[in-house]
Amino acid sequence: MNNENTSDNQAAAGAAGAVGGGGGAGTPDPKDDGPRHGNSAASSARAFLYRLSTDSGEYLKTGISKNPLTRYTRNFMEDKVMDIIHSGTRREILNLERFIVERDPGPLNFERWAGKFLDDVP
Repeated sequence: MNNENTSDNQAAAGAAGAVGGGGGAGTPDPKDDGPRHGNSAASSARAFLYRLSTDSGEYLKTGISKNPLTRYTRNFMEDKVMDIIHSGTRREILNLERFIVERDPGPLNFERWAGKFLDDVP
């Protein structure tokens, strides 16, 4: 993990006690006159890559959130832990998430490409 992400990771470190659903407005794109939705790969908003596990350590999924603290409800997170792996641009985090989930999907990774390269674990 590089040091430039440290403060973002610390800000998101409380994600294990997350509370209910995120959302939000778009972010202006300097190449475009209109706003970008926060879930757009072109969004300039910081995104976080996380690993979700049970309290006992069972891997559940790798995912992305622009606000890990509000990604899941408090009730859902009662017996789970969210570890922030990395943060960066939405495009960077989307690429990293896909690489991981194609090779090491959790049982809650339902993407159509999850597990596509199971035999290609570096």
